[in-house]
Order: sequence, then structure tokens, then C-alpha cells
Amino acid sequence: MQGEGGGFDAFWAAYPRKESKQAARKAWSRLRPPAELQAAILAAVARQKGSEQWLRGVIPHPATWLNNRRWEDESTAAASLPHARHTQESVAEKIVRIREEQRRAAGS
Repeated sequence: MQGEGGGFDAFWAAYPRKESKQAARKAWSRLRPPAELQAAILAAVARQKGSEQWLRGVIPHPATWLNNRRWEDESTAAASLPHARHTQESVAEKIVRIREEQRRAAGS
């Protein structure tokens, strides 16, 4: 994982928000993460990509994420939330119900 960018290139490729690359690179350089930490960071990015917040598009700038050590956050991935599947199904059911109501109203 070290490579030329000291692991930064792998982080940048994995992180979904591609803004302020130089600031992110500077934050990464300050961390100087060893291979174990790089693996933990990449695993956290993968996990947080499934979080409710990130799925809504609320993703911190990569430098902010690194500076705040967000890989240490407790997992909020959708898969780890027992109610997440139910919530997603409920939203889909509501959409179907609203569409059916609109069709009935248009036909009346």
C-alpha cells in the first residue's frame, strides 16, 4: 500500500468525494499512516460508503475526514442498522402507494 503516494493514491481512489485533493494529500502526509492504519482507513471508507449519511450525499471533504480521524467513528453502515432494510422498504412502499393514489385521482 505504500507505493509512490505512501498509500494516498489508494485512499483517493476509494474516497467518493473528489474535492481539495492537495488538502487531502497534506492531511495524509501529516498522518504518515503505517500499512495497518492505511488498511483500517480504507476499510472505514468502504464501510461508510454504505452509511445513511453518505448515501444521502452528505460526505465530508476528504481532508476533513482525515483530520478528524473519521475512520474511528462507530459504524453507521446501512447493513449494520437493523431497521435500515425496513426503512428502505417502507419508503419504496410509500412511493408505490402515492403513485397509486395519484393514478386513482387522475382517473376520477
